[in-house]
Amino acid sequence: MAKKLMTRNVGVNGRPLRLRLTPSTEKIG
Repeated sequence: MAKKLMTRNVGVNGRPLRLRLTPSTEKIG
């Protein structure tokens, strides 16, 4: 169960956060 939760956190939170931070950083920079 821990592995499933970790995969979901990395796949769901990791990807969107990076995608959101990338455009935001480009716009600010």
